[in-house]
Amino acid sequence: MIVKDEEDYYRLMKETYFEKYYEQIEEFTFKSVILPLSLDNIQSIYDANMEFETTKNTELDMTNIAQKIDSGIDQIRKQTSSDCEVFVRLSSRSPKDAIYHLEEFPGLCKHKLKELENQEDMFSKLHAFYKASTEVLSVSSGLKATELMRKSSRIQGDLKMCLDVGETMNLIIREFVQFPVKNELRGFVNNGVFTALTQYNNLAFFPDHLETKEEVLQKVKEMMEQFIRAMEDVLSSFIVDIVLDNQGKAWVVEVNPFGELAGSCLFSWSKDRDVLIGDKEFEFRIAEEGPSLGFVRVSWILGCWKLLDLV
Repeated sequence: MIVKDEEDYYRLMKETYFEKYYEQIEEFTFKSVILPLSLDNIQSIYDANMEFETTKNTELDMTNIAQKIDSGIDQIRKQTSSDCEVFVRLSSRSPKDAIYHLEEFPGLCKHKLKELENQEDMFSKLHAFYKASTEVLSVSSGLKATELMRKSSRIQGDLKMCLDVGETMNLIIREFVQFPVKNELRGFVNNGVFTALTQYNNLAFFPDHLETKEEVLQKVKEMMEQFIRAMEDVLSSFIVDIVLDNQGKAWVVEVNPFGELAGSCLFSWSKDRDVLIGDKEFEFRIAEEGPSLGFVRVSWILGCWKLLDLV
């Protein structure tokens, strides 16, 4: 095991807090503003999060957090000279699982499906779901951002860890850059070596990936060569999320701890360990055919399938 236990994972996660490496990756990533959270702020988010978790109520006041986010949105818009929407996360991770509790999400899925051909096809439904789940995370107000944090189980453990040990973390407000969801990737770097690349969503099948695979790989490799050098004084082993925008430019989204508790997408930490740690040749994996319907059902058993039925 690369990651020994949960305590070791949290240690690694703190090493990949966004603010620890933003200065090194600034030229490779979206405009971002880092806003400090006090322990009282973290307690407010945690209490609102637990209120929703246990009662589905949203009564606890998060106005102070919303105002802080609004100030960050103003800063981002000044930096970009635009009225862009933003993506909001904590130092550790984002509240992206909140989408399953947003009233507008099923309707957005249906809207995205109408943009695609063959709307009865399961992979068109998955594509629509994927597009909607990305777009719905872009916000233009602190109020909407706090709704995501209130409804996310994913950030709950991070908030509790801060409160348990008396340590703070930050709010990160990021420019939201549009990108085709098929261009979301995950890369693996071990001891300064780019060992593997994979499409991010292991359920999605994009036929045109087969035609663009080599072009995508070339753009990512060129960016990663510079990025690894920029990171060498901070981290030598990490997992990096990457997107190519509508113009084909490769961007770094975030850095994650290198180890089994981070998703491996089309790789497997047990079966492909030699590839991921660099003992075998570099591989770039994309889905070359759609996964079986049974695999999709099992993978989405925890609620996603019910949402897909609404599409």
